[in-house]
Amino acid sequence: MTTSAERDARLRALLARMNAPFARALSGAELRAAIGRRGLESAIRHGALVRLLPDTYVSAAIAESHAARCAAVLRWGRGHVLLTGASVLHLYDQRFACPEKVHCVAALERRFRIPPWVALRRRRVGAWSSSVRGQSCVPLEEAVVDAWRAAAPDRRIGLVYEVLWRRIVTARALGRVAASASRVPERRRLLGVVEGFIAGDTSPAEVMARHEVFTGPAWRSLEWQVALIGAGRRRVADAVHRGARVVVEFDGAAFHDSPEAVRRDRERDAELAASGWITVRFGYRDLRDRPQWCRDALASVIASRWSRDGT
Repeated sequence: MTTSAERDARLRALLARMNAPFARALSGAELRAAIGRRGLESAIRHGALVRLLPDTYVSAAIAESHAARCAAVLRWGRGHVLLTGASVLHLYDQRFACPEKVHCVAALERRFRIPPWVALRRRRVGAWSSSVRGQSCVPLEEAVVDAWRAAAPDRRIGLVYEVLWRRIVTARALGRVAASASRVPERRRLLGVVEGFIAGDTSPAEVMARHEVFTGPAWRSLEWQVALIGAGRRRVADAVHRGARVVVEFDGAAFHDSPEAVRRDRERDAELAASGWITVRFGYRDLRDRPQWCRDALASVIASRWSRDGT
């Protein structure tokens, strides 16, 4: 006969497995096999296990986490559901915002009673799947396109820049899926960003600056990816305005925030200044969150340089 101490030890071991390294959800039958009927009843009664969906339990310690909810949805879906969109991105890299709902897809012929915290789309589901933190999901490129579909229009571009910046998918793979997927809102805009990366733009900040911020007739005088000589050394500027002798650099935190990177940027700016160029730098978040401020600031610098030179 199993003693209460033995049941407690089994429960502790079980909860440890359900919590780490990945969140796990189990059925009642799986839990009874691990800790017995009385152990399961006791764990539920004392709040160690929580029922999130029919016959689907998670550890109470992680029940509020998105990972636990994702695991519960997959267990509930019995192999007919895959995670997608913002849920996959958050599981992959928690710097992406945690969505309010679990985003998932199921085959067209499947029908589920959907709880309010699940966002499920029915569509044709391909034969290929992936796994992120132990959870089954659509291929990452499809997840990004689904995240684009679900995002607010003013957040879509920033989302894709973040994905490509962090190299979660390649631009070419994302472009193939975006071009062939059905019902992609603003498809041309998405493909334009992807094509910018494929064409060789060096950073998400530069792609955003070139295709979203400094566009239109007012900025035709900007030249992109220009080789300059400063202190006898060849430098490639993100953009230049030759008339005002202004260099424009677009900095992403991933490449410009380290002490060594800051030192190199300052050295580069000083060498170009010695040759008569002034450098203006814009960060990725400024380009994304306040593009008009960036446009106004650069226009003022260009105007002041021309005014000073009497041109």
